[in-house]
This record gives sequence, C-alpha cells and structure tokens, in this order.
Amino acid sequence: MLITSSKKKIHLNIHNIERKNYIKYLGIYLDEHLQWGPQIQHVNKKLAKNVGIINKLRYYLDFHMLKQLYYTLIYPHLNYGLASWGAAYKTRLNEICTKQNKCTRSMFVAHDRKHVNPYYNLLGILKFENIYRLKVSLFTYKFKNDKSNTSAVLQNIVIPASEIHSYNTRYVANLNFFKPLVRTNYGISTFKFSTTRIWESVPPELKRLPFLLFKK
Repeated sequence: MLITSSKKKIHLNIHNIERKNYIKYLGIYLDEHLQWGPQIQHVNKKLAKNVGIINKLRYYLDFHMLKQLYYTLIYPHLNYGLASWGAAYKTRLNEICTKQNKCTRSMFVAHDRKHVNPYYNLLGILKFENIYRLKVSLFTYKFKNDKSNTSAVLQNIVIPASEIHSYNTRYVANLNFFKPLVRTNYGISTFKFSTTRIWESVPPELKRLPFLLFKK
C-alpha cells in the first residue's frame, strides 16, 4: 500500500506484490490516503447491526439495562482507536453521529425529529464528538506528563509551545502545544492540528489536575 495525497497518482513497476487500497492493522483500517473511509464504513456496519438489536429490546428492558447494552454494543466501536480516525472530515463522520443519535432516541422510544441532547443528558453519555475530544485530551495529558511511554515519532509531532517560543506568553503559560498554520481542510484534519486545537480549549486549571481528577 502506498500512502499518498489523494491528488497524487503514483505508479510503480513492482511485480509479484499485490497492491492494496487499505489494510487492517491492530483492528483499525488504514487507507492509502489516510481519509479513514474503510474504517468509518466498518464502524457504521457494526453500529447499524447493534442499534437494531437495542431497538428490538427497548420494550423489554429498563434504562439501566439499555445503558449497559449501549456500553457493550455501541460505545466500544465509537471509542476504539478514535484518537486517530476521529479527525476525519465531518461529512464522513455524520453517519456515525446519526446512528448514535438514533440509538439514543430509540431507548426513549422518541420520534426521529425530537431534539436529542436532553436524552444524552438523561442517560449521562457523551455524544460522538465529545467522546473524541475526551479521548484526545486524555492522550495529550499523558503525553505532556509522561513522554517516556510515547514514541519518538509523536514527540516530534506534538511539541510544547514553550519549546518553540523563548518568551512567556499567555498561550505558553496555559500549557499549550505549538499549533501549525494550516490553509486546507486536510491540514485541519491532521493529528497534529486537531490535537493541539482540542488541548488549547481545555481550561488551564484542569490541565494542572492529577490524572484521575482530570479524566473525571
């Protein structure tokens, strides 16, 4: 598999090696343009099947049991490897958000046009975009406080702003990371940009908490 920009066409004269558009690695589907299409399609199929199961059982189980089913059948597929593929284009992720909303409404036997936020609040579960923000924030917290367990590659990608700027600014004092300038949607969706943008939105007083309190 050749990993390139979708705008570039590369042809190699290699024989006896089959070329793939995507591969499965540690349960995550990586595609040749890193746009996460196969991964999102895989998650959508899992969600469609399991939302159907919850939809059939909603008349027989109480909310406590339905919430347990959600964390058994839905949440693992939303959460696994999300720090990598959750920065995909929103148009690609919309179907996942729609299925999560459908599942949440289904637990309350609510109409599709009902505003879904109150149901999330009643169940005490996070919407997909906030699961992603939490996942990235937890990763960044661990990275900031213990680089010994982080690969050298990531240490060269996510760099504290204090190592870039020699002078102390509010941005540096708030324990932020250096955020690159981007001018394209592809740049916005990169791991480096999305991670630094989410981390800078976390209040400084939370960044200084011990990990378990920060997570809570």
